[in-house]
Amino acid sequence: MVVCTDPALRAAVVRAGVVPVKFDPGADLVELAKRVLPHVMVIDMTDPSLVRDAERAARILSRCDETKSVQVVALAPSGFNTAWQGKMRGAGVFAVLIQPVSDKELTLVVDIAAGRSNEVRAKQRARNGRRTSLTFPVESNKSLLVRTIHCPFHDQPQPINRYILRSGMIITDTDFFDLPVYKSAARGTDFINFHQLNVIVCPRCLFSSNEPRYFRDPGEKSKPHVYNTPTRVKLREMIGERQQIAGELTDSFFTEHRTLEQALVANQLVLSTSKHLYDCNRYTMPIELVRMGNCHLRLACLKKLRPGGADTTDLASHYRAALDLLGHGFTTIEGAVLFKAVYQIVALAVTLGEDKIAYQYIARLNEMAREGSVTDKDEKAAMERYHLRCQQAWEDRDYRRLDDQAVAA
Repeated sequence: MVVCTDPALRAAVVRAGVVPVKFDPGADLVELAKRVLPHVMVIDMTDPSLVRDAERAARILSRCDETKSVQVVALAPSGFNTAWQGKMRGAGVFAVLIQPVSDKELTLVVDIAAGRSNEVRAKQRARNGRRTSLTFPVESNKSLLVRTIHCPFHDQPQPINRYILRSGMIITDTDFFDLPVYKSAARGTDFINFHQLNVIVCPRCLFSSNEPRYFRDPGEKSKPHVYNTPTRVKLREMIGERQQIAGELTDSFFTEHRTLEQALVANQLVLSTSKHLYDCNRYTMPIELVRMGNCHLRLACLKKLRPGGADTTDLASHYRAALDLLGHGFTTIEGAVLFKAVYQIVALAVTLGEDKIAYQYIARLNEMAREGSVTDKDEKAAMERYHLRCQQAWEDRDYRRLDDQAVAA
């Protein structure tokens, strides 16, 4: 997390892979740290107003059990004397870096500080008797669990909150595009629209996905996803693109309090991540085409929840993008996910008035059903279920259209 008012210095910190969090001048640094609870807080002390605040914040944070895992890195101006440096370190500042600081040096220090933060948090969990579980109830919402996982693109473990919806806590339905609709909370629980939290985002490099296997889970015995060298290089190169998408993130983005608008940003980050995953792994990760298609569907779904609703032209744009991506993936994806994708293609084509496309995919499903080529029990059940839904969507097509003008735009 960066607390910085100078645009040029802020840009340098961002280039080093540190995500900026919106900070209002005059805000209390201690309260900000308590709300966000970052692993590392980078404070720009070239701003005179932040010098004493940084010292006070470091002293309080390092002495409070709740926040002692927050490591403060201070960026000091040239000429910052050794007496002040010693005073800052005595107050609990992890490191004082004198300007100018290279991106490489800053990245290294932040990595080491993050490692120290991890050690403190591990000791706290052990002291609290939490050695056997990494999944905990979320105090502010009875319908959620939170689990600590790690981003795979950092030398030091970068912890991330992965939120899990507890089974049976939210009454759900399924929309026309086969997305879940979170309607209301079961008795005695709290409501959450899980579309706002199902995207996992690294707070350091903004690598984003709704697929937990793409991250490192220290509590899982199964082998995590392995990224080849071109993928790792590409995703590191594109940190700037993801930072541009994210802009200035407020402190709730990485918590269970993520807002509707922040969820839209999270899904845009997924689109960026998935695109580069697919570009580097066209033959081994065609599933990313399905992921991007469904991401557009979620964006449309979330935009409908805005107070003024969603613009039909905007919805049509998302639907067309989803149709293109799923259609592109049809020839390469396999298994049960294929039949879901076919249904979504039919539903999208019907919605956009592309009846010829819808009919072609229904005809292909008809052929597969007649051929009997699908023998796996689960795949066959998925084919039969989505085949029936395709037929229903076709029969109801005249009642499923978007506004004609929006479709044509």
